[in-house]
Amino acid sequence: MAQSTLPSLTHPSFPQVFEAATAQLVSRLTVPQISICCYESPESRWGACDGGIPCNQPAVVVDVATELEYCARHARKVGL
Repeated sequence: MAQSTLPSLTHPSFPQVFEAATAQLVSRLTVPQISICCYESPESRWGACDGGIPCNQPAVVVDVATELEYCARHARKVGL
């Protein structure tokens, strides 16, 4: 014979575990993950080996063609 009602979840900590899992999922979906600018400084002159210093500013512009992300200052510098 089929049951006429659905079984209930009777674990005592179910509401707390469910609320924590839901809150974690919502925060992951609503809080944007900010990327870091991918620009690295060029060498001051050929062979100087002083280039490659990363920017470390939050990226706000994405170059769709290359999928690289830049801060506003370096986006202007690379011509975006």
